Amino acid sequence: MRFAFLLSSALVVFACSGRERPPGLSDTDEGGGGSNGDATDGFSIDGGASACIGPPTVDSSCGAEVVAVLQQKPNLYFVLDVSGSMEEEIAPGKGTKFKAAKDSIISVARDLGHRVSYGLGVFPGPDGGLAQDGCGAGKEAFATTEGDAITCINKPPSGPVLSDFTRAVSSLRAEGGTPLTASLIELAPTIEALAGPTAVILLTDGAPNCNSTTLCDVVDCALNVTSSEVLTGTCSPGDESNNCCDPEKADESGVQDPLGFCIDAGPSAKEVGDLFEAGIPTYVIGVPGAEFFRDVMNRLATAGGTARNGEIAFYDASDTEELTDTLRTIGAQVAQACEIKLKTRPADPSMFNVYFDAVLIPKDANDGWTLDGDQVTLHGDACKQVETAEVSEIQMVTGCVTVVK
Repeated sequence: MRFAFLLSSALVVFACSGRERPPGLSDTDEGGGGSNGDATDGFSIDGGASACIGPPTVDSSCGAEVVAVLQQKPNLYFVLDVSGSMEEEIAPGKGTKFKAAKDSIISVARDLGHRVSYGLGVFPGPDGGLAQDGCGAGKEAFATTEGDAITCINKPPSGPVLSDFTRAVSSLRAEGGTPLTASLIELAPTIEALAGPTAVILLTDGAPNCNSTTLCDVVDCALNVTSSEVLTGTCSPGDESNNCCDPEKADESGVQDPLGFCIDAGPSAKEVGDLFEAGIPTYVIGVPGAEFFRDVMNRLATAGGTARNGEIAFYDASDTEELTDTLRTIGAQVAQACEIKLKTRPADPSMFNVYFDAVLIPKDANDGWTLDGDQVTLHGDACKQVETAEVSEIQMVTGCVTVVK
């Protein structure tokens, strides 16, 4: 499922007087930059590595009328697994899964924060470590807040919101179990109360557990699936005689609260499905370790309305780079769709142009854009650039002859 959001806040639209060439917009110089005087497609482009290229403003030769647009920043709500298993290495010598997850979330907030409001919930909650058998219900670690405004189109935005978010994420510790069901029940009212379109990104390395009311057979016991070692030997999903989730064998196996290791797939999928029914899709991302629980992860992705085609329906990230790229791609899709709604249709469609970060994008139904009434649709490569977060700011200008590919 994709959101067809009306518009990200990074989009600005101007009206200017007619010309035979694309409209002239000038850069504001914020943060100590300054133009070198070179112009490309009507924009001044600064080649300095440290200079700030500010968002474009209407050139003095253009009219001052700003074309109104429909704006609505979506909410991107991260739900992060902070269980003890996240402290395992993502790969030998490559750092832990937990560090990779935290670094990736911060990176996405930095790159896309100006387009969205973002928040963070974690599970287990504050009593999820040594207390409550590691199964405390999740909590909100960062209240959903509108990201910092962009000031330089050639640099990632920064500001107090990103700084506070970075501190909140960096301070997290990983310990305890994976009480996904209880955590979604706890977080759902907060998520559902958010104004505007909302999407959840669930990032975990394993199957939900911690539901002591759930009975399971040998194939639905997480200890068996992961071939964990206990006092009675190696747990196995194919060994009915050594089901490590059997409470009657807890004394000899040494497993405390064995029912807490039963895979809690059904109840967790129900909670994800309830969010989807409320209009909130959940994107499920599995980091290394999740491959043991592919069926469960697929079930969650399906319930969340974001299942992908193929045997792996969730987003399966195998390393830090892939995890960051996956998060950024999903975040960009949520932040800005390829259908952009204008509040009013341009008076003359033949006098309309689109720019990505000061670069002219010709009108083209294959790899550019088309205009239909009050809606601009991005196609092919242009759409891909937006969805993969390659574009910081989109500019639309009326009053000048349309450049066609």
